[in-house]
Amino acid sequence: MRIDLFAAMTVDGRIAQHEYHGNDWTSSEDNAFLRNAMEEYDLIVVGFRTFQVASKVFSKYPCLVLTKEEVEEGEEGSVSYFNYNKGDIQDRLKALEVERVAVLGGTFVYSDFLKRKLFDNLYLTIEPLIWGSGLPLCDHGQVIEQHLTFVEAKTLNKQGTVLLHYSA
Repeated sequence: MRIDLFAAMTVDGRIAQHEYHGNDWTSSEDNAFLRNAMEEYDLIVVGFRTFQVASKVFSKYPCLVLTKEEVEEGEEGSVSYFNYNKGDIQDRLKALEVERVAVLGGTFVYSDFLKRKLFDNLYLTIEPLIWGSGLPLCDHGQVIEQHLTFVEAKTLNKQGTVLLHYSA
């Protein structure tokens, strides 16, 4: 199974201004990259709040929503739910027998996959913005040390949006 993480962030490392902030701040070029990339995956994995913010988009794909909230596990169309408190995400992904998984956040989900070294590639879009505060890619307080291998960098537009690709 191949697991790839996708994140867009500001120059100062923020993926959102608050937990219900959508992705309306990212460039059209990043949105196009992500839409095209999602067509290649068997499953999209997102956190509960991330799903709430963009459920219309995620509902178009087979999607696994990860949560620590008390929600009933099960399926609603192409969307299924998994409670972190009731099992191991790695076991759940193996049981689903999918070949390609895209992880799209948020902070808790990125932190967990990075901490467990449960990914093959990391695609980071850096948007030329500074917010000074907001949600980071990884939870504060968690020690996550990863050494990545640089694969490539692409400039997506004239404004300076950059797509970075690393392998684990």
